[in-house]
Amino acid sequence: MSAVVTRKRSRSQSAEEVLEQRVAVPVVQREKTLEEEEKSAILQLVTSILEDWQGAQKLLNEDIIRTVLRRVRPVLMAQPMLVNLEAPVNVCGDIHGQINDLVEIFRAGGMPPESRYLFLGDYVDRGKYGTEVITVLLGLKVLYPDKICVLRGNHESESICRIYGFFDEVKRRFSVKLFKEFADVFNCLPIAALIEEIALCMHGGLSPELRNLSQINQIRRPLTVPDAGLACDILWSDPEENGSGWMRSGRGVSYTFGEDVVRRACANLKIDVVLRAHEVVDNGYAFFSDRRLVTIFSASNYCGEFTNSGAMMMMDENCKCSFQIFKPQY
Repeated sequence: MSAVVTRKRSRSQSAEEVLEQRVAVPVVQREKTLEEEEKSAILQLVTSILEDWQGAQKLLNEDIIRTVLRRVRPVLMAQPMLVNLEAPVNVCGDIHGQINDLVEIFRAGGMPPESRYLFLGDYVDRGKYGTEVITVLLGLKVLYPDKICVLRGNHESESICRIYGFFDEVKRRFSVKLFKEFADVFNCLPIAALIEEIALCMHGGLSPELRNLSQINQIRRPLTVPDAGLACDILWSDPEENGSGWMRSGRGVSYTFGEDVVRRACANLKIDVVLRAHEVVDNGYAFFSDRRLVTIFSASNYCGEFTNSGAMMMMDENCKCSFQIFKPQY
């Protein structure tokens, strides 16, 4: 409702003249709240990176990154460790700092909030643009929390990042303090998702300790990844074609598992399929155990050393799956 200011009426003024002298004062626009201002800045940053990730580097400063990290932490902690998701959803594997692959993913699958995404971890290390990749994904999580799920990979860990590149990247471009803030957020990421109660999703794989899905939600956060146990296995284990049962992993951490393990797990957990990432595969995706397990890897031409394609799995509203392939760009 507009406020109205009326000038003082003189004795010689008629009623009509008074009405003509009324001045309508426009309603003052409501100032944006701090939350709205910060989300607007995050949206601008995400858009700029995806449209011109090289030119957008000048916008990527510690203050805006710190805003993303501060805003996303409570959003992540409000989710369970095992996130329940609905179809349709696009499922993506390792990206490892290859921002060009993330751009291609959104170009092919659409942007949130129009499209829903599940990312299976390993956003940083090895590639040059880990800061851009993780900032975009966490920024989208702040903006559209129900349209993007960001799971933890084995590389979202302070000790691993110090070895494989993300620590050095953030230290060189920003500060050690900012790296510590990233590491704190990594400890808040969920480690698994369940799509429509039929597809169990994680970065690495199964665990000999996993007897029921409720165990995953019993894992407390913030979590420093242990050297063994359920959380470690979910982030680190791998399927093994040339063996059965549980075998010690050549990675020096966790296990490998045979097709028989996948069959039993699907029956015991009452799921149809396991979706995971963690390994380079030539076509960007690979089946295992009669299609009961799918490996998805989204970083094409990985590290410039492999000739692999990247892939994204698209599950429609009827849970029918197809794959978008990203050929390597040399």
